[in-house]
Amino acid sequence: MPETLHLSAFAYDILKRSVGTHLPESGAVIGAPMDGDETHITHARFDTDAGWGKDFYAPSEEIGRVLCQWARDRIRFLGIVHSHGDNLPNQLSGIDLHSAAAIMQKNNMPFIYMGLFWRRELSMYRVLPDGSAEKMHFIVDPEN
Repeated sequence: MPETLHLSAFAYDILKRSVGTHLPESGAVIGAPMDGDETHITHARFDTDAGWGKDFYAPSEEIGRVLCQWARDRIRFLGIVHSHGDNLPNQLSGIDLHSAAAIMQKNNMPFIYMGLFWRRELSMYRVLPDGSAEKMHFIVDPEN
């Protein structure tokens, strides 16, 4: 059974109100304190500058600035959450997995979390450098 991923109520609320309700292929980045557990997501930032409603999510330049600020604040970037339209399956696409591999290589990451909102429901995956994706069980921690 896969490890359980924990999302703080704060981070989950940001994701649900933004990526979960905007046009398909909107997105956000997620992270956790560098001195914390990689399975406890505490930070989320919606990408307001990305072009929603396209064929795939591409992070905007603003996300680069957010990640630089997170690094200064000792917040570790752990992944991306984006949305698919109803016409796409409720699973990561080939483009999603290719993007995950490129991000992992660029940032020297052993894995990346990829979240997917489909019909306003969130699924979370851990993607490995070999392109495999493991669906993660997640819980929302109400006290965080």
